[in-house]
Amino acid sequence: MTLPSFFSSSARYRLLLVLSCGFLLFCQPLQGADLRTDSIVGQLPIDTPFVAVSRLHREQYEAIKSNPAVQKLIQLEVFQKQWKEGDKKKVRVKIQGDEALEIEVEADKTKVEVEVDVETNDFKEFLETLKETPHGEEIVAFLKDAATHEVFVYGDSSWVTMPQSFQFVMNTMQRFSGSNSDLTDDEKAAKLLDKLKTLPIQQYLNIQLPNIVFGCQVEDAQRAQKLFGQLKETIEKQLENSDDETVQAYRDSFQVQMVDGVEYLTVKIPGSWIPFYLIDRSEMTRNQEALLEFFLDGIRKRSFIMALGVRDHSVLLSLGGDIKHLNRPTEEKRLIDHPHMAKLLEMADQKVTSITYYSEGMAQIGWKKDGNLKGYENWAQEIRNQSEESEGIAKVISDQAAEDVVEFGRDLQKFQSKPGAHLGYSLMTADGLDRVSYNWSEHPERDGSQPLTILDHVGGHPLLVVAGRKAYRPEVYEFRSKWLTRTWWYINKGVLAFYPEGANERFIYAAILDQIRPHVIEFDRITRELFVPAFNDGQAALVIDAVDLREEPNELIKEDFPTYPYLPQVGIIWGISDRDKLVKACDGYRKALNQLLVKASVMSPDDEEPIVIPKPTAEEVEGGTLYHQDLKKMIAEGENEIPVLPVGVVSDSLAAITSDKNFAMKVLESNKLEIDVPETQLDQAMSCFSYVDLERFWSLLKPRLLEDVEKKVEAGEMDKDRAEFARAFWDVVTQLKSVTSSTVHEDDVWIQRSHIRFGEVGTEDVE
Repeated sequence: MTLPSFFSSSARYRLLLVLSCGFLLFCQPLQGADLRTDSIVGQLPIDTPFVAVSRLHREQYEAIKSNPAVQKLIQLEVFQKQWKEGDKKKVRVKIQGDEALEIEVEADKTKVEVEVDVETNDFKEFLETLKETPHGEEIVAFLKDAATHEVFVYGDSSWVTMPQSFQFVMNTMQRFSGSNSDLTDDEKAAKLLDKLKTLPIQQYLNIQLPNIVFGCQVEDAQRAQKLFGQLKETIEKQLENSDDETVQAYRDSFQVQMVDGVEYLTVKIPGSWIPFYLIDRSEMTRNQEALLEFFLDGIRKRSFIMALGVRDHSVLLSLGGDIKHLNRPTEEKRLIDHPHMAKLLEMADQKVTSITYYSEGMAQIGWKKDGNLKGYENWAQEIRNQSEESEGIAKVISDQAAEDVVEFGRDLQKFQSKPGAHLGYSLMTADGLDRVSYNWSEHPERDGSQPLTILDHVGGHPLLVVAGRKAYRPEVYEFRSKWLTRTWWYINKGVLAFYPEGANERFIYAAILDQIRPHVIEFDRITRELFVPAFNDGQAALVIDAVDLREEPNELIKEDFPTYPYLPQVGIIWGISDRDKLVKACDGYRKALNQLLVKASVMSPDDEEPIVIPKPTAEEVEGGTLYHQDLKKMIAEGENEIPVLPVGVVSDSLAAITSDKNFAMKVLESNKLEIDVPETQLDQAMSCFSYVDLERFWSLLKPRLLEDVEKKVEAGEMDKDRAEFARAFWDVVTQLKSVTSSTVHEDDVWIQRSHIRFGEVGTEDVE
C-alpha cells in the first residue's frame, strides 16, 4: 500500500484546504475547559521544567467545518471531484514470459515491459484497512478520540539536575587538570581518579538520560484501558510462545510495573548492552584505562526505559532513565499552583488552545553569572602552556592573548543577563486569536518605561511597522570598540610576522597602515562623541508602505519616466536626542571617508580621478530638513534608472532614511498610527510594537493575481473549474486582516501580547 504523492493533483487540493482552514481556524468561538482537571498541566509536579500542550482539537475542527467560506470552497464541483478521485500513476512492470499468461514476445526475448494505471491508497483507505484487523474498529475509534482532544509533551526535574551534575563533574576535572600541569598524563589520570571518587555519589546518580513524556487525552478512558490490556496480553503471548533465541534472551526486558496504582508496560535497555569492547585501549596507560573503567562502570549501571500506560483519561509514553516521575503530585505541589501559573488561571474559563512553559531552572541550564569566567581562565592557561614552546613574535602574541582572554571574559560578564521562566498561551476570541507570553528574564537592553512616540511618524496607516525602544547604553559601543582594536592588533602582528625583517612587503603594509590609522581614529572619535550620544532616545522603527502611482504620482519622477503600478516605500526611523550632534557626525563621516578615498586613489597604480561623496542638498521643509541628491539630474545623466533615491530626514526629535521624498514628508508629519485593533493602546508605555495590515496587502495583491487567472483562462492554460477554485481560495485567504504585537514591562515581567484578526466571513446560506 502506498500513499498519494505530495505533488499529486488531489494532494495539492487537500493541501490548499488545510492552508485555507489554518487561516480561519481561530475565528470561531470554542468551549472553554477547566485547566485544573481537564488538562495535563493540572496533573504535573510543581518542579516540572517544561511542558507544551495543544488543546481543543475537536472544537477547532468543528469551527473549520462550519465556516461558510470553507464550506463554499469545498463544495465546488472541481474540489469535490479532486478530493474523491484516487490518484493514479504509471508503473512499469516487468513480466516473465509464460504461456499461461498468454503474453506474446519475440522469439529471442523472455521479458516484456508494460505500463498499467495503479490507484494509490490514501489515509482514509488505510483506516478502512485497519478496521479489518483484529480490534481494528476500536483502534480507529481510539485514534480519532486521541486526535480530537489534548496532546502534550513534558519533562521531569532530571532535565535540570542532570546537566547541573554533569557540569559539576566536568568543572572538577577541568580545575584539577589545570592545577596539575607538571604531571605526566599517566600521573594526571591516577590523581584525577582519586579526586573523582571523593565527589558525592548523588552527583553521579543524577547523570542519566533525562525523562520525557509524550501523551494525549481521550474521552473514552475505558476503551483506552481495554486496548492497553489487549496489547499487554499480545506481547506476553509472543514472548511466551516465541522460539526465537533473540526474543527469549531479552524477554526479561519487558515488564509490567505499577507506578502510583497505574500499570505501565515497560521495556528496559540496560547500559551494559552498549558495546564498550569496541573502544581502542591499546595506547592507554594502566591509570588511564582505570579512569575510563570508572566512567564505563557508571554507564553500565544506567538504563534506558520506555513505558506505556493509561492514567485516568491520559495515554502516556515515557522515555528516559527511570519511571519515578510518573507518580502524581500531591494537591499542594502541582504545577498549576505555581505562582507563574496565576496568569494562566485567570484565563482558565476561556478558550485556551495551547500552553507552553519552561521554568527558571530550565532557562538557567549552563548559565552562571560568574561561572563562565573560570572557562576563560582555563583557556588562558592553555595558551600560556603552549606559549612556553614558542619564541619571538609568536610568544609575544601568545602571552598577550592569555591576558586578553581573561580580560575579555571579565568584560563580557558585565553584559550577562539572568534568564528566567517563560509562560505562553493562546486564546480564541470572537474575531481572531490572542497569544500572550510572560517572560521573567532580565533584559537590560530593553526600555519599556515610556510610550513609543515614534509611532506618530510612521505615515498613519502603513502596510507594516515594527518599532521599539532600547536602553541607552554607550558602554556597548565602548566594549565593541575596545575589542575590535585588540583584534586589529593581533591581525597586524600576524601579518608582520608572516614577512621576514627587511621585506619590502612589510614596508608597504606599514605605509598603508600609517595612511589609514588617522581616519580610523577619526571615525571612532566621531562615533563616540557625536553619533552615539545623538541617539540617547533609543527608539527605532521600520516602516513599509506602497503608493498607487496611477492615483498619486510621485513628484520626483519625470513625466516621460515609465511609471510602475505601485511604488514601494520603505523608511527606517530613529528617535534622536541631539540634532546638531547627528548632523555634525554625518558630515564628519562624509569628510573622513572622502579623505580616505582620495588617499586610496593616490596610492592606486591607475591614474584615475578619486571617487568622492558629494555633499547632499539640504532642503528646509516644515518640521525639519531633507537631505538628498538631485534625482532629476541623475536620471538625465543616466546614473539612476529607478524612480526612487534614498532621502535623509532630520528634525529635532527624529532622523530617518526613506526611499523617496514623498515618504520623507510623511515621516515629518505628526500623523498618529491608525489601526483597527481596539485592544492595543498605543499611548501606553511599551518596549516593542509591530503591525501588519494584511487587508490592505491583499487588496494590492489580489487584483493582479485574479487578473492573471483570467488571462490563463483566456489563453486556455486554465479551465473554468480551476479558475473558480482559485477565486474561492482567495476569498478564504483574504479573511486574514491584520497581525498586531506589543511588549510591555509590568511587575518585573515582560509581557508580549499578539493578536491575529479575522474579518467577516460572510453569511450566505450553505446547504
